[in-house]
Order: sequence, then C-alpha cells, then structure tokens
Amino acid sequence: MNKIPSKSDENFQETFLKLLTSETGLYIIKRIWQAILTLLFASILSFIIIQLAPGDYVDTLKQNPKISPERIEELKEQFGLNLSWAEQYFLWLWRIFTKGDFGTSFVYQRSVSLLISERVSATLLLAFSSLFLTWAIAIPLGIIAAVKQNNLTDRCLQIISYIGQGFPSFITALLLLIFAQITTPLFPIGGMTSINHTDLSW
Repeated sequence: MNKIPSKSDENFQETFLKLLTSETGLYIIKRIWQAILTLLFASILSFIIIQLAPGDYVDTLKQNPKISPERIEELKEQFGLNLSWAEQYFLWLWRIFTKGDFGTSFVYQRSVSLLISERVSATLLLAFSSLFLTWAIAIPLGIIAAVKQNNLTDRCLQIISYIGQGFPSFITALLLLIFAQITTPLFPIGGMTSINHTDLSW
C-alpha cells in the first residue's frame, strides 16, 4: 500500500527544491564541488610526486639480510606495490570511499585515519583562529573604507588589500615566523602552549 504524501512533506520538498535552485544553493553546491575536485587533484599530484621519488618502502627492507626475497614479494603484494600507478591510486581511493581506510603509515606503523584524527583538532583550531583574526581585522577596515569611500583612507586600504592578495601566503607565514622568533617568548613558535604554561593559572 503506497503512502500518500502529507502536505507538510510536500511543503518541505518545495522548500528544499527552492533552496537548491536559489543563487545561494547553487553557490554552495558549486563550492562543494570545487572542494571535492581540489582534494582529488591534490591527492593525484601528491601521489605522482611520491611515485616519482626514487625507491619505496620495500627497497629499504631489501637492505636487511634477515628479510628473504619471498617476504619482500609478499609485502609488495600486501601493500599493492606490484600494481601499476593507476591501479594503486584507484585501489586506495576505493578503500577510502568504501571503508574509510586511508591505509597504513610506513613511518609510524599505524592507521593513517587515526593519525589524521589525532591532528585534526589542532588543524581546526588553527583554521578557525586564523578565520576569526581575519574577520576581526577585515570587517572594521571594510566599514572604514565604506564610510571614507573614494577618500585617501579608502585608497590606502585598497592598496594594502591588493598587496595582501598578491603577496604569496607562504612568504607572509615565513615573515611572521621570523617576527615571532625575534619577539620570543612573547610569541613562541613551537608547541601548542606557551613555554611557561605550567606556571600559569587557567
């Protein structure tokens, strides 16, 4: 027996379709696709660079006389190193989509998923902190530029904005690290806490 859709279900579907087809909805979908494609191309590029580097994990084990050639072949088969580049990449991608398995780190001998989960909190903290700091600076300056439109202040802020957009972010990061190094311990450059954090109250 087919269920007759209720009015609330129809209203929800209409609202959802309107949201998807609106400018905001299309913009969100476009940005999500851009993010997925960026991650995909970044993973392909990283994979190719790693493959172009001489040697692999098994080559280091070959130097150990205690490991037999048969064991080397078993490890190659286990890690898929006997496959072509394309097969290795698509096998890795398939395991991510089907099992959420990013593989095992040869360096740490642990699951890559666990290693990512341990570090993602620090990454998110850094990302949200930088976003908050960016907004805290950009919004007041944007208001000032709007109030003083076509004025000397507005033109100076426009020049600073253009320089900031055109300047490579990694150079800015290096300059900020140099500044932090000079002003240490005011801005410590290592670790998640201040040098004397154990002596401080909450």
